[in-house]
Amino acid sequence: MSRESSDVYYKINGTILTETEKAVRFRIKGISDKIWAEHNFITEWFPLSQVKSLTRVNLDSTSDLNNSEMDSIEVRDWILRAKGLS
Repeated sequence: MSRESSDVYYKINGTILTETEKAVRFRIKGISDKIWAEHNFITEWFPLSQVKSLTRVNLDSTSDLNNSEMDSIEVRDWILRAKGLS
């Protein structure tokens, strides 16, 4: 029986800083629909094997301040707990 169907995923919003063959370094600005205050932004590495989806948004210099236009990754709830993010 696959656990895949019962897993809970969360969308993490922010900026992709670095991507390697096996991981992505992500500046987290919020989780799901909640955007954090800038002083709460943190940077974490996520193994690509644990990332369900990755979305890159190409911003021009005038749209950097628009919180609705951010990179995002989708990860399982357990990895958020393991990193102390939930």
